[in-house]
Amino acid sequence: MELIKRLELIIPTLSVKLLVEKIESLGVNNYSIIQNVTGKSDGNNKEGDMPVDILVSSMVIVYIEPDRLNVLMDEIRTFLNIYSGNCIICDALLIKKSTSTS
Repeated sequence: MELIKRLELIIPTLSVKLLVEKIESLGVNNYSIIQNVTGKSDGNNKEGDMPVDILVSSMVIVYIEPDRLNVLMDEIRTFLNIYSGNCIICDALLIKKSTSTS
C-alpha cells in the first residue's frame, strides 16, 4: 500500500473539462469523475432538477502523492474562486497491483 492524498472536488458540471485540462497540464493523471452529484452545502440543496446541465454538479476525485499536493493547491483555490465548488483533502491508502506472476 502507498500513502496518497485524495482530493474530492464538487464543482459545476460545466466546469469539469476546464478542471481536468488544468490538472493534466500540471502532470496529474490520476482522477475519476462522477456525474450528477446531489447533496446539501451551506444549508442549500445542490440538485440538478432542470433538464439542462446549468445547475448540475459533478465530483472529481484526484489521487496524488503527498509531496506533489502543493503543485495543485494554488490552482485549485483559484479554480474554486472563479467557478465555485468545494474541495476536501484527506489521506488515503492506495492498494497497488501485485507485480508477481506466480
